[in-house]
Amino acid sequence: MSFMLEHFNENEISQEYAISLVPKKFASRIKRLQVLKQAVQLGYIDEETSKSDRRRRIYKPSEQMISDFYEYADNAVTDI
Repeated sequence: MSFMLEHFNENEISQEYAISLVPKKFASRIKRLQVLKQAVQLGYIDEETSKSDRRRRIYKPSEQMISDFYEYADNAVTDI
């Protein structure tokens, strides 16, 4: 949810920022990084190289993830 909120607020989501969105008490840093990379491999999140710094990776939800999020939110509202 935090990832989607950052996307809708049009904030740039770097790798470090993305993994910081999950509190440390839920997973180690390496596990959060592994999950982020897995989400990229599965097509939920798109990874791009920063235009200002080629070493930096920028993440954003894929079109499918955005569509699924809207569907989820719509169902959550109509179920109330």
